[in-house]
Amino acid sequence: MEGLSISQLSRRKACDLCFVKKIKCDMIKPHCSNCKQYGAECKTTHVRRRAGQSKPKPAATTSAGVEVSPESDNTASQEKISSLETRLVRIEQQLQQVLHVASAAMMANKKNNPNTMPIDPALTTTEPSSLEDITTWLNQVSTTSPSATSSSSIESNSTIIRSLPPTHKLPPIESILPIIDHFFTHINPLIPLFTQSTMTRLLNEWYTFPSRRNNATWAAINIILALSTRLPASPIPGMHYFDSETSAPFGQYLCNAQSVLSELVTRDQDLLGLQALLGLVLLYQSLPDPRPGTVLIGAAVRLVHRLKMQSRDTIRVLYPAEEGLHRTRLFWIAYLLDKEISLRHHTPSMQLDADIDLDLPELNPGDGVGDIWSLDGRTRVNYFRLRVRLAHIHGRIYDLLYSNRSSKISKGERQGRVVRLSWLLENWRRELPEEMQPKRMRESLGRWGIVAMGSLFCSWVACMILVHGVWSYQAEWVKRVESYKRVTMHKEGEEGSRCCTTQNPPLPSAWKRCVQISRECLRLMSGIPQSDGNIWFNASALFSSAVVVLSNIREFPGHEDLEEDKKVTRYTLGLLEKIREKSVLVPIQQLQSILDELDRNAFMAIQAAQEKVEALRNRLLGAPGVLIPPRPSYMKGFYRAFRTTQPTPLTRHLFPRTILLPRPFSTTTSHNMAQEYKLKGVTSLDLKPGEKQEVEVEGLDAKVLLLNAGGTVQATGPRCTHYGAPLVKGVLGTNGKLTCPWHGACFNAKTGDVEDAPALDALPVFKTTLRDGAVYITGEVDTIKAGHRKPKFKCKAVGGDKVVVVGGGSGALGTVEGLRENGYEGPITVISNEGYYPIDRPKLSKALLTDLQKLQWRDEEWYKSGSVEFVQDEVTGVDFATKTVSVKSGGKFAYTKLVLATGGTPRVLSLQGFKVLDNIFTLRNVRDAENIKKAIGEKGKKIVIIGSSFIGMELAVATSKDNSVTVVGMEKVPLERVLGEKVGAIIQKGVEGKGVKFYMSAGVEKAEPSGSDPAKVGSVVLKDGTTLEADLVILGVGVAPATEYLKDNSVLQLEQDGSLKVDEYFSVVGLKDVYAIGDIATYPYHGPASEGKYVRIEHWNVAQKAGRIAAGHITNQTKAGLQSTFFSPVFWSALHAQLRYTGNTQGSGFDDVVIQGNPDEGKWIAYYTKGDTVVAMSSMGADPAMAQFAQLLELGKLPSKKELQDGLDILSLGPPQ
Repeated sequence: MEGLSISQLSRRKACDLCFVKKIKCDMIKPHCSNCKQYGAECKTTHVRRRAGQSKPKPAATTSAGVEVSPESDNTASQEKISSLETRLVRIEQQLQQVLHVASAAMMANKKNNPNTMPIDPALTTTEPSSLEDITTWLNQVSTTSPSATSSSSIESNSTIIRSLPPTHKLPPIESILPIIDHFFTHINPLIPLFTQSTMTRLLNEWYTFPSRRNNATWAAINIILALSTRLPASPIPGMHYFDSETSAPFGQYLCNAQSVLSELVTRDQDLLGLQALLGLVLLYQSLPDPRPGTVLIGAAVRLVHRLKMQSRDTIRVLYPAEEGLHRTRLFWIAYLLDKEISLRHHTPSMQLDADIDLDLPELNPGDGVGDIWSLDGRTRVNYFRLRVRLAHIHGRIYDLLYSNRSSKISKGERQGRVVRLSWLLENWRRELPEEMQPKRMRESLGRWGIVAMGSLFCSWVACMILVHGVWSYQAEWVKRVESYKRVTMHKEGEEGSRCCTTQNPPLPSAWKRCVQISRECLRLMSGIPQSDGNIWFNASALFSSAVVVLSNIREFPGHEDLEEDKKVTRYTLGLLEKIREKSVLVPIQQLQSILDELDRNAFMAIQAAQEKVEALRNRLLGAPGVLIPPRPSYMKGFYRAFRTTQPTPLTRHLFPRTILLPRPFSTTTSHNMAQEYKLKGVTSLDLKPGEKQEVEVEGLDAKVLLLNAGGTVQATGPRCTHYGAPLVKGVLGTNGKLTCPWHGACFNAKTGDVEDAPALDALPVFKTTLRDGAVYITGEVDTIKAGHRKPKFKCKAVGGDKVVVVGGGSGALGTVEGLRENGYEGPITVISNEGYYPIDRPKLSKALLTDLQKLQWRDEEWYKSGSVEFVQDEVTGVDFATKTVSVKSGGKFAYTKLVLATGGTPRVLSLQGFKVLDNIFTLRNVRDAENIKKAIGEKGKKIVIIGSSFIGMELAVATSKDNSVTVVGMEKVPLERVLGEKVGAIIQKGVEGKGVKFYMSAGVEKAEPSGSDPAKVGSVVLKDGTTLEADLVILGVGVAPATEYLKDNSVLQLEQDGSLKVDEYFSVVGLKDVYAIGDIATYPYHGPASEGKYVRIEHWNVAQKAGRIAAGHITNQTKAGLQSTFFSPVFWSALHAQLRYTGNTQGSGFDDVVIQGNPDEGKWIAYYTKGDTVVAMSSMGADPAMAQFAQLLELGKLPSKKELQDGLDILSLGPPQ
């Protein structure tokens, strides 16, 4: 047949099988329907048409009349075929060009119109590659009008997507695996929509076996990708989710899943259809238009019923335990979504509680599904169970207050229901641990815990507001809204209008509670990154809370929380304004107009209140016995602003709480204005440089310190701002440096500024005046009484350089305060895993103090005022190339300058029993101290402390009063390495007087369990066979630098002990823009006989001083390094008496100790010497010897060893100069 022409061949209109069986063939390629049914090969044989009897043809002629032969006719046919084939190729090329032009036009349109949906070819379909594909596609497009093809399809990318033939194509697996891993790591554990093993198998089959692909699997994968993309792995700046439905790739994943919706709602042979439907509902809950979710949840619940998932017996009989558990969890997901949507949209729910016989999600699931842990790993809640329980209350609220049948009950019955529902909601919240409450949430939880629990709290707030009838027509705030807006509030349906008409207004006590929780809600959401706030899901709570807080300002413009309310409402109104711009729902537009009016009313109410105060001031001017201060900023503290000598009838009536105080010296009485006050008993300013005198202020219950700082006589606060030591007993150098006698804090006596830790607040400085034989100071009364002043810290951070501080201890505190004091105005982020703000850590071991109110140096408002962001998370790594810090929750923080201040990690013993038995403790943070106190409980415990370090010795003294305490140490005497054998023996004798027993030069063999409770320690066995009974054991065997997150970093090399080597400015050697301070820093020490040797000093005040030096270098305020600005390390310890120590022996060592005084009387000084050079000192009962030594050490003017052996009293040297 090869010799036959095309015209002689014909294709039958049926394949061979259909031709033989004489049945109709649909000619589908590659297999027709009949061949598929019979399992036969589908082929069509080309046949030669039977040639008919040829008729004589006249000879063809050309236009010129020349006769053409048959051979030339055949040649012409072949040329015609070639021409047709050439034209076909040209048409295909032109169509390909058309497709490329159209694609370019769509990309350009996407840039010009950001609201359109960009098409990712990897997510939808590929370009037609053959004429048959092109023809099919063009036929589909041609079903629309020409105008639709030319304009509508270009303007709406979503139309184009639905017009293309679906190929169910997914991106390469390597590009989506991180997204899927993110979903199963952070999202699915809280809402167990899928099982990871099943989805891993389906994903593998999708890419490995294309023949097994199906619509449900494709939808499920796209749902996972959409949910994972909806909440990114790390926070992103601003809020990028206003147009989520049309943003790539999220919008594309959502569109892909919806394209097979018709199959999902009827798929009951497995769970994929239900999972995809529930996933779509979850997605729509977080989109600007959630209404499609209200329809889909109905389909999902009906599918649940068809699958018999509400019946415990059905699940138990038909399915294995693991699958049954997953089906139960899917039911509860459907249940909670149904109830939440029911209340949010005021529509009846699909699932009746009476038809459920399943158990609630487990409180302690074996696989940890739904669990949220605090950062310290000590507190846990099950988010999934909590949300289901709250959803049940959602259902009760709708049934009892907002359903059709509830509209017919009496007001008394309705109020009773409100009380019951309120009790249910309050009881639900009371079961939350303190760490999960909004006040502690941001410091106690990681990012994902905050996202989940934050949304759950917002949902709870919305319920409370609905229950108490805040939106009732009878509510006071509603009555004050303009009438036309009152109508538009609820005109979007009779259901909402009926609810607001029948609901009782909130009682006064309920209104106060609503204000409180609304403020909590706004405060919480203002501190969460906008990308994590799930703004569309929480919009109801935000709107309601903003309404409540603004209305409360309108009614009570002088309440004490006014400033905070103004701050959080400003933030929220800005956020909600952006919602209005993107929302497609009319009610949101109307609610925003209500908020705008309430905001204006609140502002006018504040202004009116201030004007009333001003008018009242003017009326009272000149009233007998009444002295009026300048106008206060607003009404907060209004009563305290008035001072009187004798109450008048007018003041008794208006100000029953007025405080009667004696008239001060000056006629100006404002507490906020500087005025003169006379110093009692002082008639001259004859003080020599370095002299000081504590004197009383007449007319005030206050004292000041009069001193001569470098030739200038002035007054300062009289006590150290650290622990209140009397500075009159301290040391004042002729250079104006004032040192605390107790703990070595240093102040600049001329300015009052802090120069050395551990003080944080500065001293106030007052001008002195000599007049008529008396001395006066000028200052504000509040400042004089306080005796301290806060340093410059307030700042509104602007963009640009960003400092990230890793760690939340003393060094971090010194860094952030040093930065702000030096004028740094950029953002500061502190990342800490401790769960609270920087604390006075020495109080943990010295007193086992656990009250955060007494431990934290600064409160939350202080850091907020300085725009310092605290992130409660654990750092897992640092990329020094890209300048980013990674945290455990998955986020990353970019930095311009990085300060590492992660402190130390207590060492543990790798001996038998020490890692498995309970009641064996270390002490580093507040939780450790709490656990130790809890284990001690009542009096009379047997406590074994292993290690005679400072922490061990302090704990021994702190617990010895009511318990039997034993210290086990490897040294000859306690603290021998630091203080030497002579001083160590003095310390041991004094602590033994407290009842503490010592086993020195002893090694530990093992820890043995208790006979009554094998899980707890019962005794400690020493290497010599001695057995020490123990109810609890405390390890004080030292700390290691907390640099685990840097051990595998290839860019830097840690020192042998795990620390970081730094230079004179605490900048890490070999790294740019990175600093290390505190316990992890090995720095050059320039003390006597040390010659710049590198040391690591684990002192609280050293860490804080290092932070200030690093801050000065970052802000270019520190020009000189440690060598020229040497500071003396100082520490103190609470033993049988107060131990003081300054200097350091790590760099030089010491070969002798010179002791002055009488150790038996508890008053002595020990000088540590290297050769004839004095390098350090310790003392008890000899203040201010330590302060004097520290100043002389820094000046390089210490006496020699021989002078001290000859009995030189260091205090006899006079003011250091």
